[in-house]
Amino acid sequence: MQPIEAKKTVDDVLHEISSSGIPPDRTKFRRFLAQYPEFKSEIVDFVTAWIEMEAIPDTYEMTDTTVDRVVNRTMSRVQQLLHRPEDPTPLASLSKEIRATGHDLHSFELAVGIDREMLTSLDNRLINPASIPALLVERIASALCRSAESVRTYLRLHPQQAAAYMASRFPALSQIDFAEAVRESTLSETKKAFWLAKSPDPLLSE
Repeated sequence: MQPIEAKKTVDDVLHEISSSGIPPDRTKFRRFLAQYPEFKSEIVDFVTAWIEMEAIPDTYEMTDTTVDRVVNRTMSRVQQLLHRPEDPTPLASLSKEIRATGHDLHSFELAVGIDREMLTSLDNRLINPASIPALLVERIASALCRSAESVRTYLRLHPQQAAAYMASRFPALSQIDFAEAVRESTLSETKKAFWLAKSPDPLLSE
């Protein structure tokens, strides 16, 4: 007789969700809800709180306005994870997509953990995709409620012509490595060390 598998507790399920080290994207979030409907409320609360914490850099000074903004963006994102169709159209413009999902540029930077210069360079594909960390891809996908592969497809596109005028620190249409973008950024030394320690996404080097 085969042993009966013990039924998972809510703690088991939340541990499974957290084991990846980053909040689940839309596909994974829906899969967990479908797999464990009895824990739907706990899963939504857990993912909401996790996204909230991920959106606030350690070195960022907290204010009531910042807390309200993060909570509002977080709740909006959880609703999009639940209800938005799976990548209905290709990702064509990072900045436009950011606004379409309810973020402004500043809140998106906080959510992902980058600064404006890095965001501009990513938007215009001025960073060598093979050097971009998998964690950054996952964070961008999570913040936009997109699949990671749709973000990779966008980052592989050719540099944008207007980039010559938008990314003042870097040569026109010349891609740089992610590490250089980090070192030239306005991020704190702690944040720079965090990103410099991350490995490139192997799927972007294919």
